[in-house]
Amino acid sequence: MKNTIKAFLLILAVLIVPMSASAAYFQSGDQVSLNQSINDDIYVAGGMVTVAAQVSGDAFIAGASINVTNNVSQDLFAAGSSVIITGDVGDDLRVAGSSVVISGTVADDLFAAGSLVQITSDVFGDAHTAGAATIINGTVHGDLLLGSGSAIINGHILGNVTAYADEISIGPNAQIDGVLTYYSESEMDFEGAIIGGIIFEKYTGPQHEIDTDFETPFKALMSFGIIVKIIGLLIAGMILGLAWPKTAAAVTERMTGKFAVSLFVGLIAVVATPIVTILLVVTLIGWPFAVVLIPAAILLTIASSVYVGVVAGSLIVKVIKKEESYRVTWYSILIGVVVATLIVFIPFVGWLIIGLLYLGVLGAILGLVYDLMKKLK
Repeated sequence: MKNTIKAFLLILAVLIVPMSASAAYFQSGDQVSLNQSINDDIYVAGGMVTVAAQVSGDAFIAGASINVTNNVSQDLFAAGSSVIITGDVGDDLRVAGSSVVISGTVADDLFAAGSLVQITSDVFGDAHTAGAATIINGTVHGDLLLGSGSAIINGHILGNVTAYADEISIGPNAQIDGVLTYYSESEMDFEGAIIGGIIFEKYTGPQHEIDTDFETPFKALMSFGIIVKIIGLLIAGMILGLAWPKTAAAVTERMTGKFAVSLFVGLIAVVATPIVTILLVVTLIGWPFAVVLIPAAILLTIASSVYVGVVAGSLIVKVIKKEESYRVTWYSILIGVVVATLIVFIPFVGWLIIGLLYLGVLGAILGLVYDLMKKLK
C-alpha cells in the first residue's frame, strides 16, 4: 500500500513539474496590486487583483475582480467575476468570468468564456468564445468559433467563422473573409454583410451530427467546461481550505496516514448509502431518517469532491518542497484543483487515480466525524 501511495504522489509530482521547474512569484490577499516588473511566472489570487507590472513569464490569476493593464510575455490564465485585460499577451490567453473584456493584443489563440464576452483588439491566432452574449469588435486573424445566446460580429475575421447561436448580428463594420457556418434553429438574414460564404445548419439538439471538420474546434469549445469546473472548485476550495485550514490539514493527514482504512470506509459509504436510503424510504418508520440522510449525503459528496483538490495540492506541495507536515495555502489549493481537474484525461488510469483519491478523502472525513462523535459522548 505504501508503494501505491508513492506511485500516486509521483504521478501528481510529474504533472506539476512544469509549474515548479523554475522560480515563480506567488502573492495572495484581499487586494493585490503588482506594479514592478516581474521576470518569472506569477501565481496570484485575491479579492481585487490589479497587474500593472510587466510579466516576462506566464501569469495565472484568480480573483473576484481582475484588471491586467500591462503586458504578459507568455500565456495568461485569468478566472474571476469581472475580468478586464488591457495589456498585450505574448502567447495564448485563457480567460473566464461573469464579465470579460479584452482590449489588449493576443499574439496567439484566445479562449474566453463568460456571461458577457467583449473583444475589441487583435487576436493573431484562433478565437474560441462562449457566453450568453458575445461582442466581437476587434480583428481575428485566424478562425472564430463561438457558442452564444446572442452574438454581435462587428469586426474583421480573416478566417472562417463557426457559430452556435440563437441570434447573430452582423454590424456595419464587419467583414468575414472566410465562410460563416452557423448552427441555429432558424435561418438568419445577412443581406448586405461582407461575408465570403454562408452555410446554415439547423440545430436540432445534442443528437445533431457534427461534421468531422468541426470536431477539433468543437473539442476546443468544450474546454470551456473545464475552465468553469476549475473556477467552481477553486472558489469552493479556497473557502473550505482557507477558512478551516486545520480541518483540511487533518483530512489530508488522516487520508495519507490511514490510506487503506480511509479507502475502505469511503468505498463502503458509496456502496451502502444508496441501499440504506432506499430501505429507509420504503419503510414507514425509516423515511424521516431518509429525509435527513439524503441531504447529508449530498453535502458530504460535494465536500469530498472539493477536498480532493485541497488534499491533492497539499500532497504535491509537501512532495515538491520536501516539507515534514501538510500545509494548506492558496497556491497549494490552486495547484491541487488544476491537477485534480486535468488528471482525469490521463488514459486508463486518470479516473482511477481521482476515484481512489475521492474515496480516500470521503473515508477520512467520515473518520474525523466518527472521532469527533466519540469525544462528544
